[in-house]
Amino acid sequence: MSITALPEAPSRATPATFSTLADAFLAALATFVTEANALETNVNAKEVLAVAAAATAEASEAVALAAANYVGPWADQVGAAAVPYAVSHLDQYWQLVSDLADVTAKTPGTDSEWIQIGWTVQTMQEATYAADAEESDTYVITLSPVPGALFDGMIVSFKANTANTGTATLNVNELGAKTIKKNHDQDLATGDIESGQKVLVQYDGTNFQMLSQTAAGIATDTIWTEANSFVIGTGVGTAEEKTLSETRDILGMDVIEINILLNAFRIAINGGLVKFNMVDGIMDEFEDESGVDTGTSTGESYDSGNDLYSVTAGAVVEESITNNSARGLYGGSGTREKVAQSFQVSSGAITCAKVALYLSKTGLPTDNITCTIETDDAGKPSGTLVDVNATKLLAASTIAVGPDWVEFAFAGTFSLSQSTTYWIVLARSGARDESKYVGWRFVHGTGDTYADGNFEEQNSGTWANVIDAEADADFKVYSASVMSLQSELTEAEANPDTVRIVLMEEDVDAVTENTDLKAYASRDDGANWAQATLVDEGDYGSGKRILEGEADVSGQAADKTVKWKVTTHNSKDLKLHGIGLLWK
Repeated sequence: MSITALPEAPSRATPATFSTLADAFLAALATFVTEANALETNVNAKEVLAVAAAATAEASEAVALAAANYVGPWADQVGAAAVPYAVSHLDQYWQLVSDLADVTAKTPGTDSEWIQIGWTVQTMQEATYAADAEESDTYVITLSPVPGALFDGMIVSFKANTANTGTATLNVNELGAKTIKKNHDQDLATGDIESGQKVLVQYDGTNFQMLSQTAAGIATDTIWTEANSFVIGTGVGTAEEKTLSETRDILGMDVIEINILLNAFRIAINGGLVKFNMVDGIMDEFEDESGVDTGTSTGESYDSGNDLYSVTAGAVVEESITNNSARGLYGGSGTREKVAQSFQVSSGAITCAKVALYLSKTGLPTDNITCTIETDDAGKPSGTLVDVNATKLLAASTIAVGPDWVEFAFAGTFSLSQSTTYWIVLARSGARDESKYVGWRFVHGTGDTYADGNFEEQNSGTWANVIDAEADADFKVYSASVMSLQSELTEAEANPDTVRIVLMEEDVDAVTENTDLKAYASRDDGANWAQATLVDEGDYGSGKRILEGEADVSGQAADKTVKWKVTTHNSKDLKLHGIGLLWK
């Protein structure tokens, strides 16, 4: 380091500047002394380093020289020995400093003709390793040679005599018991050290930090057991037996599988692929209809331009239309308490969603009108609903004065069989009133306009023809807008027990999964079906949902013929863009 130069010294030869220069010179002396002292300290320190370096170099030279002239263990030597000459003895290395006529006459470690220059490997190991002999968590070891003190960074290892049962300590050569920590600053858990385990630790000035792995192992160590379950840890030393389902939850396998199918869906779209086969799974993005059993599916509408399926709109399956005079529904007791029209479904069994009746209003009725579908009892309405959903209530005030078609859309769909007589029954909730009522349009006396039914009215609890047996009211019966979409078979490599179903769905109406939309899987070629409980996993596009669920097919016949089926309900419309399966 440099010392700041002193200013110009004062001189008696120039009295005019003497005082000024003297003041400046004296003021600079304090800095000069400080810097001179610092320089002395620096020089002294470097001298120490130089001496240490020289000693190290000298020692290294001696070691190198001894290594180059090592002749073996001293006990094996005989005869004369001349410098340079080195041997090993008492687990240490020794260098000869003067020639000997008889090497056995002077013993290393005892006589001055020998100087120690290092330890053997075993001696160095003994300086850092020893076996514990205690019967508790207080491990005690004795190193040789004896360390003077513990120091920061000191590394030792020991063989544990017992397994720990909690917090443990290590006492080295009676220098004091120090706590053993893992993961930098955590106390040991029971079983982190096993009996007989070799443990490596390093002193940090306060505690011993464990450098070797704990006996408990990695927190998520997983072992498959014969009981069809996993042993899995949720933290070090917390291994517990988990079922396959619980293990899948811990590892997040459901999310992984959903993303696999989502990516397969996108690959299939980009590649214009038909049913896309995977290992133990498929994805069909409906590039065409080859993956769908169109002969078994019903109510589906395929859009080849957008590669999707939607629900075919409901249709009128039975009707009578005359648009003639009206029969008033008075209510209460006496004449026209109720009116009813019978019908049969002639085109095959249907799923009914609604009916429409040609009605008009007289006056301003304020009560409600109830429309029900009832079974037949000897040619008359039985009073029993064909299904719990076969009833609908409307406010009479919503019906027009002039005749018009009024729809009664039921809360849920229900089945109607072919060639079975059913009754559409109208009743009012209010008291009998012949000035304010709803009328149902009908025709009579012109021949039987609807051969599969007739129009009746209830008077004082008894049903009878309206005017004559040829009377028929105007009505329409609608099939539901429902779809049953079923896949072609896929042959699995082995019998699956569970099948994960993922639907790429877009609402047209507000669709509730597991109510308006249901999904099923089969492993026995559709002989039996297991329903999956669908869960909304979010959107994969604008307004397009990922619905997924898992079906347990283990109870079905042992087969490898996998199929999926999707059904819609309650006349809800939607779009299906793709369906994927993964089985195991």
